[in-house]
Amino acid sequence: MLFSLNDLSKLKTFKARKFYVDQFLVPTNSGSSIAIYQLDSNRILKLAKNKKGLAQNITEKEIFLLTRDTEFKEDFTVVFDSHVDGFWLVVEQTEIIQDKDKFFYLTGVSIDDLENYLDRWWFDGILVAKVAFPHIFELPFAQKIIRLAIKTNLATGDLSRLDSWGIREDGNKLVLLDYGLTNKIYEKFYV
Repeated sequence: MLFSLNDLSKLKTFKARKFYVDQFLVPTNSGSSIAIYQLDSNRILKLAKNKKGLAQNITEKEIFLLTRDTEFKEDFTVVFDSHVDGFWLVVEQTEIIQDKDKFFYLTGVSIDDLENYLDRWWFDGILVAKVAFPHIFELPFAQKIIRLAIKTNLATGDLSRLDSWGIREDGNKLVLLDYGLTNKIYEKFYV
């Protein structure tokens, strides 16, 4: 018997889906709402663990579709396939960025400064953030992140976490790996 997304989709509970996936795939990571498995050398499977995971999987697919014909089309991992109810997503495999210096090299801003800038923007507005962090405000990457957060309603906390970012094979393209947590989902499930 081989692993099949069709067979996975027929299972009604997370426990049954996890049991099925564990027979065939190697787990690579797990959070409070999503379990991640290596599907093949180019793709991973994001398996929802609960309602939070379902909502985040559905949202990640929606954001991918919303942005695929915009200036942000290259800024997200590709969603190849998904379950209509968010049970699972199949997404592009990239290397998780673990080096703060590499992040700085690719963006021109440290991940810590980005977090402070986004917090200031979220809580106090763009004008306050511009005054507090003029060196960041002028960077194309920072400006694009603000436009991205506005267009998609992404929670800024994930945008400023190093492990939310990955690098494509060429080593020079930063992409968001984890982009299913919007402010709406945060308020519904985490507050």
